Amino acid sequence: VFNWDKMLALQGNTAVYMLYAYARICSIYRRGREEAPYDADVAGASIQLNEPAERDLALAILQLPDTIDSVGEQLMPNYLCDYLYNLAGRFNVFFENCPVLKAPNVETYASRM
Repeated sequence: VFNWDKMLALQGNTAVYMLYAYARICSIYRRGREEAPYDADVAGASIQLNEPAERDLALAILQLPDTIDSVGEQLMPNYLCDYLYNLAGRFNVFFENCPVLKAPNVETYASRM
């Protein structure tokens, strides 16, 4: 049964939860362009996965192709929703534990961007 309160909740597997993570990502990119703390070649930076939250997020991102394959093969679009919820959760942990714009050095900043 559809429930507006449940759909619009900030916690749990909701559209709002995933959109909040998306808004955070957009804010980091926008502020990174406008207020870059370092003069870094972000596009050419090597990726460093020194923190557990960085590694967990990277592993979740790498699961996207397999998830899309599963959605198509099994005709289960909810797999994509579950994947995106999990990805948003891992991003939020990354966001809380791995500062991007206030990274400790240029290499870490470029990698996280």
